[in-house]
Amino acid sequence: MKIYKFLLSAFLVFSTFIYAGGSSDEKPASEFASDYNKLLTYVENKLVQLAEAVPQDKMSWRPADGVRSVSEVYLHIAQSAKYLLSALGEDVPQEYNADAKTFESSTTDPAEVIKSLQKSFGYIKAASLKIDDDKLNTKVNFFGNESSIRFVLEALLNHVHEHFGQSIAYARMIGVTPPWSQSDN
Repeated sequence: MKIYKFLLSAFLVFSTFIYAGGSSDEKPASEFASDYNKLLTYVENKLVQLAEAVPQDKMSWRPADGVRSVSEVYLHIAQSAKYLLSALGEDVPQEYNADAKTFESSTTDPAEVIKSLQKSFGYIKAASLKIDDDKLNTKVNFFGNESSIRFVLEALLNHVHEHFGQSIAYARMIGVTPPWSQSDN
């Protein structure tokens, strides 16, 4: 029976991944934009599920002095929208223009952290849906280097996944099991 539950769960996760779209009703400008938004939606959903599972009293937990806390990691991910939007020539919402340390330490309230994550992903998805094939190779200044828009988009996705992994490790260290890996045994 357990193998059937596992297979059903795997199918549901896979089908959600394949069919997930961006939060915008806008039609993607390219196949790349469509695929990219599916990947963003997948990681956003996992991050939000994990953040929702973290109790308020654990949001300020950090593994050592000078290392980002649980909430600071989530807010760091949220603020990364600033760099992508800047590279794409989009307006950066004022809230994400704050100094990184100030922004990351602005709240430990789970509802506010989750709201910031979701808004950030909304901005990123809306901007990336506009990227057509021609724009993917456009060169922009990205942290002092000439990079293609494709590189910037891929770098952001890698950055989010890096901190997603960090968030999973943090969750395990504070006794929170990621919701998608819980068993109903």
